Amino acid sequence: MIVVGVGPGSYAGMRIAISAAIGLEAASVARRVGVPSICAIQAKEHEYCAGGAARRQTFFLAPLKSGTLMREPELLSEADLQGRLKNEPLRPIFSSDHLPQ
Repeated sequence: MIVVGVGPGSYAGMRIAISAAIGLEAASVARRVGVPSICAIQAKEHEYCAGGAARRQTFFLAPLKSGTLMREPELLSEADLQGRLKNEPLRPIFSSDHLPQ
């Protein structure tokens, strides 16, 4: 099985990864499966969030439970993200981005 991350991530990076997976699938008997990249974040905690920078001064936030998305990632402005973090139960947040905010 060929597992390829399908985002969130850079557009060019996703295209390259998906193209490579398609090529590997064509050259083998393996089957290709796309998985949201944030599901690869494994944490000790049972429930946690993945977050990061998106385009045009926006951020994404996605709640996970044991590596599975609980709902679709949300695209939020910085103000909306701050409000969400103040009003929701506190869960650990993991990000592969450097977020000075």
